[in-house]
Amino acid sequence: MDELTREFLIESQEGLDRMERCLTELEERPQDAGLLGDIFRSVHTIKGTTGFLGFKRLEKLAHAGENLLGLLPMASSMPPRHYHRFAATARWSAVDSQDH
Repeated sequence: MDELTREFLIESQEGLDRMERCLTELEERPQDAGLLGDIFRSVHTIKGTTGFLGFKRLEKLAHAGENLLGLLPMASSMPPRHYHRFAATARWSAVDSQDH
């Protein structure tokens, strides 16, 4: 594995960890735009780097994540029981994607 790929993997794991923490916090503070921004930046950085490195499948996955994140502002206006289900699904989808 070359150095650039190794660095990408380290930075991506840090971004995924940050995103998971933010998604968990977002369940408690659904109106927190700063958390949404942190999550989006993590996914956007991963998407950009995967495109640069030519990892097309990962780029496609990160793009889908960005699309899902685009729904979060709308989801934050949902009744709490629906929002918590939505946020939990998003969080587990992110965690599950690390295994594939």
